Amino acid sequence: MCSPTRATILTGRYSYRTGVLTAGDDISLDETSLQSFIDTNIQNTYLHGAFGKWHLAGPENGEDDNPNLMGIDHYAGLPAGAGGTNYYDWTLVQDGRSEEGIPYTTTAFADLAGEWIASQQ
Repeated sequence: MCSPTRATILTGRYSYRTGVLTAGDDISLDETSLQSFIDTNIQNTYLHGAFGKWHLAGPENGEDDNPNLMGIDHYAGLPAGAGGTNYYDWTLVQDGRSEEGIPYTTTAFADLAGEWIASQQ
């Protein structure tokens, strides 16, 4: 299932340990993401970007700011699983800010990821 798998990839912990057991479950801000762990324990500086569906955010854990609160430096996508079935009419969230009038979701995610990677040194 999407949300438990995302929580596992984000934290490196099984979903039963994160409490994200089904689609729509929110991840606790008490969880340590791998990105936060790396930033805390490795001397080198890493930048973290995530693009696309997040599906781990809700009213109790920062909503649109959740990816950034979990240690992602730059996030662009659908943090709360919004978007429904219309991939042409949706609201993009970038680092907690909403933007409408975005093209087809998959194209937008690929373009945004490519632009972010190209902007890194």
